[in-house]
Amino acid sequence: MNCKTLSLILLMAGMAVANPANAKKDEVQQSRNYIANRHPLAAKTYMALPLGDIEANGWMEEQLKRMRSGLTGHLDKIYEPVCGPRNCWLGGDGDAWERGPYWIDGLLPLAYILDDEALKQKVQPWIEWTLQSQQESGQFGPTTDRDYEPGLQRNNAQDWWPRMVMLKIMQQYYQATGDERVISFLSKYFRYQLNELPKKHLGNWTFWGQQRGGDNLQVVYWLYNITGERFLLELGDLIHRQTVNWTQYFLDGEILTRQLSLHCVNLAQGFKEPVVYYQQSKEQKQIDAAMKEFEVTHGRQATDAELAEQLGIKEEEYTEWQSQMKVTGVVSLNEFMEQGSDVPNKRDASSHYAQPEDAYEQGELKEVLKDALELLTEKEKIISFSVV
Repeated sequence: MNCKTLSLILLMAGMAVANPANAKKDEVQQSRNYIANRHPLAAKTYMALPLGDIEANGWMEEQLKRMRSGLTGHLDKIYEPVCGPRNCWLGGDGDAWERGPYWIDGLLPLAYILDDEALKQKVQPWIEWTLQSQQESGQFGPTTDRDYEPGLQRNNAQDWWPRMVMLKIMQQYYQATGDERVISFLSKYFRYQLNELPKKHLGNWTFWGQQRGGDNLQVVYWLYNITGERFLLELGDLIHRQTVNWTQYFLDGEILTRQLSLHCVNLAQGFKEPVVYYQQSKEQKQIDAAMKEFEVTHGRQATDAELAEQLGIKEEEYTEWQSQMKVTGVVSLNEFMEQGSDVPNKRDASSHYAQPEDAYEQGELKEVLKDALELLTEKEKIISFSVV
């Protein structure tokens, strides 16, 4: 596959995703799922298509079918002690924490993307039990700690973290089905959080909720865009304050370079929090954190367009806002490329990765690349040039 062929495929795929004619839902479903950010949340440039709007074909369809016939579709049988009927998220006395919801978080989208009735039937009992478990206070899910049993997580049943996983599941379920019970369910639970979090912080039972509060936050904003309930913005601020300060982690950088300082999944989930919260705060430090985040991930500075996309806003909105604030002190890659190397650049102070031009002059770099290519086999060269 050459570059032109790959570009054409990607272009056609982008057109298919962008074309409303390819969506399966009717107008009511579309209007329910294609809701932009309400004021005062920052406007988004893009919106994710709702679950089930895009049908998989070809290679992707084959991978999904393999998931269905493999572990994902049969974990309740293969890992029955945890994902079987004893799971507390089904009303049992077994596993009470994250692992059951983790499975459903993958099984539910698989079921609705493939439109597979058998998988939907596996998902539904988890949805129904969760909805019916909601108490008058708004709390839901397992609440009873039980004695240790090998291989099972039977304590910390009231922890905030596994509920964050279930929040995402309920969000996806609503997008796929339009079940209005989800909206009232989430609204009631978020009122419970607003009342309880001042007394029992996200880190009250375990530190996982405190590390992963961004997952909770994104569902709060999603619901706000549907209902417009103002208390959700107050809750958003509260969740952000109780979540680990990922913004400062990325700005300082020290903890990111210290061995064994962070659990890898916490870091992966923490990436999103500054950007999710930026929708409400619109603070410069969230933009700075996003810059650092991009550098850690890609090893270079982000362009204005890349940074705006990461923040979920228009590039024009970002540049106009930045010009008004004048506080970043960071020369964008766009400016550097346009004005040349004479532009003052704080790259060395702001990036953990050395840039190639720091180590080699352009001519030397070409020689190094040439020597490296000579070591490749003919097959490897074909693969390398096809990808590039």
